[in-house]
Amino acid sequence: MIEVTGISNSEVEDRSLVYFNIDANNLTYAWKALVPPLDGVTLGQYLDDNSAAYIADIDAKEAIWLVCPKEREVHMPDGSIVMVPVLKEEVVFPTLQTPFEKLNVKKFFGRLIQEFADERWYILSKLGIGWTMQRLIEYPNETGLKAYILSLSADETLNSSDIAIIDLVFKEQGVDMGIVA
Repeated sequence: MIEVTGISNSEVEDRSLVYFNIDANNLTYAWKALVPPLDGVTLGQYLDDNSAAYIADIDAKEAIWLVCPKEREVHMPDGSIVMVPVLKEEVVFPTLQTPFEKLNVKKFFGRLIQEFADERWYILSKLGIGWTMQRLIEYPNETGLKAYILSLSADETLNSSDIAIIDLVFKEQGVDMGIVA
């Protein structure tokens, strides 16, 4: 079960920071996620659709918590050493990454090469399109990449079929660039 407890602006473009309680492992966790603009679904539906990823994040952090030291040394200004507890919240906390930041570049370009006809991929590669896209992904610059792809579409360097293939491969990795109407 997920219960929204708050929403705020975030520093990530086109993402809101949503705070919620989520039940996992017979406990309720205060969690948060970066949520994109919603299109055709409610916030509750979006969070429910992504609940498996939130629970996987919780489970991974709980596994780390089980094996990490429960105390750490703090060196005081007078030279003494004090042992202080490691709080569970220091280990078990949400991973806030946009899907774009989690994009696997090698997998992305491997899939593009599989999807494009060989001769079309050679033409696009000669133009340096793949290299430029790779730099914008690795940087990461989601806004710049989207503008680059749309400008290549506007000047007809990329045709509608090319755009559909690029969009498909992005969506396979959970990234909706919004390049197909």
